[in-house]
Amino acid sequence: MSRSLALATCAIALACASGARAADDLWRSQLEVGVFDFDHKADSESFDLQLRPGWRLWDFGVFAGGMATTKGAFYGYGGITLDLHLTDHILLLPDAAVGYYTHGDDKVLGNSAEFRTGLGIDYEFDNGWRAGADFHHSSNAGLGKKNPGVEIAAITLAIPLF
Repeated sequence: MSRSLALATCAIALACASGARAADDLWRSQLEVGVFDFDHKADSESFDLQLRPGWRLWDFGVFAGGMATTKGAFYGYGGITLDLHLTDHILLLPDAAVGYYTHGDDKVLGNSAEFRTGLGIDYEFDNGWRAGADFHHSSNAGLGKKNPGVEIAAITLAIPLF
């Protein structure tokens, strides 16, 4: 089910790619504050910091970041994103990343290699700042004997750097 949902999301994002605006070359730093594993125990918070350069390949952008939880988990990752403008100020932001996860005292995800897919909705202000909400799913995609996965819901703030 989740694999079908991920494929459908990617297909929609690619179909809409021609409507994306590649003219945005702002570098941004994005902060996410959220709930780690919100649909299960939800007993830790997550803090995520990303660098989103203004580089584009077709309409796709790149990003790198790190996430830490209040129970000592850490996830460092890099990936691709797409800015889909629904209006002049409202954007959908699908993304996909791969990285290294260590669980600390938080949820064991079955492998240190983890894949993350997500979708955000942001409001972009006239000065380039963005505020919104993101939903992410991380799992090892079957690389480990166990693949419990985790969901993260977060609020976001993206600040232009250059």
